[in-house]
Amino acid sequence: MTRRFVGLATLALAAACASSQARPEGAAAAPEAGVAPAQGAQATVQPRRVRADRTTITQEEIAQNGQASATLYDFVIARHNDWLRSTGGGRMTQSVGNMDASAGPVSSASRAVSVTVYIDGIRFGVNPEALRNIPLRTVALARRLSPSEAQAKYGSDNDAGTIEVWTSLDRVR
Repeated sequence: MTRRFVGLATLALAAACASSQARPEGAAAAPEAGVAPAQGAQATVQPRRVRADRTTITQEEIAQNGQASATLYDFVIARHNDWLRSTGGGRMTQSVGNMDASAGPVSSASRAVSVTVYIDGIRFGVNPEALRNIPLRTVALARRLSPSEAQAKYGSDNDAGTIEVWTSLDRVR
């Protein structure tokens, strides 16, 4: 019974492949998604919308969507607010030394972790609030690095990941 089922499934798969590939000359292909028929017998391909990369902000994205934002922080809040969340564990709270501003002392295991900001490869701030000091017009490229990427590139003290900001594309590494 099992051999018969496998044999029938293989035969059906082979027939489906053969029918999709074998087409008489001059026969038009069935219309697919993203293809619109044009005047006459020819079809044109519609340009596909490129999926946005959620980990990168480019100059093009800033030019298209950055009119209402003065700083990189404002732009990130409006377009990429997931960048400000911790991805390395821990609580995102304001902490001072070994004290949590809302709950008192915290153990090192539950201490708040925050995204670190680097500009042109140099540490600029230890929390996302540093983005408030970066004018949007100066940004050539911004990237959100995961904790593992950030630790490999900038060191083990980047537990929540990093936002790297590049002011010139010549400096990007």
